[in-house]
Amino acid sequence: AADAQALIDEARTATHRRDGNEPEEDGSLTGQALGRLGRMALAAGDSERALSMLSEAVSLCESARDNRELVRLYGNLGVLAHKLGKPEARSYFERAVALARSNGDRLGEAKQLHNLGSFLGALGDRELTLATIDQQQLRRIGELAGAITTIVDRLIALFEVRGEAAGEHLFHRRV
Repeated sequence: AADAQALIDEARTATHRRDGNEPEEDGSLTGQALGRLGRMALAAGDSERALSMLSEAVSLCESARDNRELVRLYGNLGVLAHKLGKPEARSYFERAVALARSNGDRLGEAKQLHNLGSFLGALGDRELTLATIDQQQLRRIGELAGAITTIVDRLIALFEVRGEAAGEHLFHRRV
C-alpha cells in the first residue's frame, strides 16, 4: 500500500510538469494519470482505491474539459459500480456513450455501448440489451462499409493516375 501511494504521489508530482518544467495549466495530465492508476486499482480488485482515484480524475478532467479521458473514466466508474452491484452503473455507461457521441469518438462509443449491453444483459433486460447490441453491430457494419468504399476509391484513383483503364473493369465507379 505504501508503494502504491508513493507511485500516486510521484504521478501527481510528475504530471504537474510538461515539456521542461512548465506547470500544468488545466489538471488534465494529473487526471489522466489518476485515471490510469484507478484502472490499475480496479484490475487489482481494490475497489475503494479505484473509486477514490477515478472520482478525483473525473473532477480534474471535467475542469480541464478532457472529454476523451472522461469517456474512459465514466466507463470505468460504470464497471466498478456494476462490480459492486450499484444501480448507478447504467448512468455512468450512458454518460460515457453520450459523451463519446458528442466527441465523435466512435471507438469510445462502441466500447461503452458494449459495456452498457453487458451490464443490461447481466440484469436480464433482454430487449434493451438486444437493441444496444444491434446498434453496435450496425455502427460496426457502417464503419466497415466506409473503409471498403475508401479503399475502392483509392484503387480507382491509382488506376486513373497511372492512366490504366483496367481499373474501370475491376471496380465499378460509384455515382
